[in-house]
Amino acid sequence: DRQDDRSDAYDLLRALDLLSARGVQVTNMSLSGPANALLEQFVRRLAERGMVIVAAAGNGGPKAEPAYPA
Repeated sequence: DRQDDRSDAYDLLRALDLLSARGVQVTNMSLSGPANALLEQFVRRLAERGMVIVAAAGNGGPKAEPAYPA
């Protein structure tokens, strides 16, 4: 049983689905992690429904490549 603030992709998808069902139009995802095809597909679907999703670019500095999902 995990005792920290990490979330798995399933938890994130459930939360995004709940926000969408409640009519949330803008979501901020201040997180980064490994690429995830299911999350990418779900985020694309939410965007097609009109939800604006803002994603953190990571903390690697101004010259760093964006971190996923940004």
